[in-house]
Amino acid sequence: MKQETRLRWVRAGGLYDLLVSWPLLTPWSLAWMSEQLNTANQALGLAGQASVPDGQHALLAGLLASLILLWGGVRALWPSEQLGSWDALTRLLFATQLIAAALSGQPQLLLVYAAMELLFGAMQWGGLSSLGSAAAVPRYPAASRS
Repeated sequence: MKQETRLRWVRAGGLYDLLVSWPLLTPWSLAWMSEQLNTANQALGLAGQASVPDGQHALLAGLLASLILLWGGVRALWPSEQLGSWDALTRLLFATQLIAAALSGQPQLLLVYAAMELLFGAMQWGGLSSLGSAAAVPRYPAASRS
C-alpha cells in the first residue's frame, strides 16, 4: 500500500476514534451509550446485555476515553506511518478484548466494533520495521550547558 493511502487510513482511524469514544467521557454519556447499545443489540435480536456502569467503571471509562480522544486527535492532526503501526497493534489487542467480551455475555453487537478495529488495524499496519525504525523514536537536541 502506498504511504499516502496508509496515512489517510491513520487519519481516518483517529477521526473514527474521536467519533465512537466521546460517549465514554462522562458518567451520563456512558450510561446513555450503554442504553443505546442494549437497545440496538435487542432490536437486532442479538444475545448479551451491557451492564449498568457503576462509579468506578465510569471513572475508568472516562480515563480511557480521555486517552483515546487525545490519541485519536494526534493521529488525525499529524498522521504518520509509525503512529499507524502502533495504533494497529493497539487495535488488535482491543479487538481481542471486544471478541472475548461478546463471547462472555456482553452484547454481541460489540463484534461490529471488533470488525472495525481489525479493519483500521489492517489498513494502518506498516509492519514491525516501522515500529522500531529510527524515525519512530523522537530525537531531542542535548541541553546546552552554560
